[in-house]
Amino acid sequence: MAVNLSTISLRSKQLIGKYSKYDVDHTKERLLNSDDPFMSELHMIRTQIDHLNQRAVEVSAEQNQAAKATGYAELRRAKNNLTTIEVPRLQKLLKKGRGITPQMVQQRTVQISQLVQEIGNIADGTNAGPTPLRPVRPQQGAPGQPFGKGRKHGDVTINMEGAQEYDAAYYEATPEAMEFRAEWHASKNRQDKHLERIGRGVDELKEVAKAQEDALARGNPILDALDERVDEAHSTLKNNNRRLKEVLGSVRSSRNFCIDVILVCVLLGLAAYIYNLIA
Repeated sequence: MAVNLSTISLRSKQLIGKYSKYDVDHTKERLLNSDDPFMSELHMIRTQIDHLNQRAVEVSAEQNQAAKATGYAELRRAKNNLTTIEVPRLQKLLKKGRGITPQMVQQRTVQISQLVQEIGNIADGTNAGPTPLRPVRPQQGAPGQPFGKGRKHGDVTINMEGAQEYDAAYYEATPEAMEFRAEWHASKNRQDKHLERIGRGVDELKEVAKAQEDALARGNPILDALDERVDEAHSTLKNNNRRLKEVLGSVRSSRNFCIDVILVCVLLGLAAYIYNLIA
């Protein structure tokens, strides 16, 4: 029997619509875009729990003990943040939403208890087991229990104090944390020694600079005296040069006068000799 393309397309759309509710990504998107704030917050917390579980696996495979201790500390802080901030916020949204019935409130209470249990089961490097939970007290309006007189819904009471109480072993130091602390103290001691050695070198340089400054201060009067003597010698030499120049000038003028007299006498003698020859 021949089947045309329109029939195939129609049947494909019907099958996709029938099984789309089993699509995980579609379900998550529907929860995020829904008008139910409780389910949106619950989905966000579960996403964080999945992320923390993946992070716990990565930290457990870490070879560096210091990095492992740091990773476990971050996981403990994240768990504490979820338990003390996110879960109480989810508790406040317990009755928020459209068409909330007592049965839905009871189911949400169980979901919150399971959520706290999942948070406690995240590996964080401690020897403590999952975070203990306190039993939830019976609620009015729950299945099998009557509502209070004059009330449309029963009072819901959830005791989350047990989720915030941890065993003493929860905060005990793990071998990784102790090793990290020992490495930190060793590094700090080495750094302190280096800083102390640098400080001694700086003090020695400071003393040398002070000694040089004192030596220069003591040498300043000597340098001033030398400058004065050089100035005096320079002025004396200048005066002597001036006097020598004057003496040389006077000697030169006297010598020139004598030469002039001798030349005049020679010329007069030659003139007399020539006159006698002619006469």
